[in-house]
Amino acid sequence: MSDSQFMHKLLNFLDYNNIDIVEDLYKGRVAGYMLEHLIQQKNRYKEQGDNLKAWLNFIGYLDQANSNILVEEIIKNNK
Repeated sequence: MSDSQFMHKLLNFLDYNNIDIVEDLYKGRVAGYMLEHLIQQKNRYKEQGDNLKAWLNFIGYLDQANSNILVEEIIKNNK
């Protein structure tokens, strides 16, 4: 996949997915304590009332392992 193809997938993902899917994305893929932590971060950013801004802040907060999980989901599930 080229960089531009991934960029389009990422933009589509951010545009068409509510930040509330974070729990579904990470459930079963990270330890329970980490899932709770990610949900807390998601909720903190969601309070801004802007889904795109919440996603950008959430993604910027992720460590490499959790970023990789998100990238895998974006590539796998967004056409």
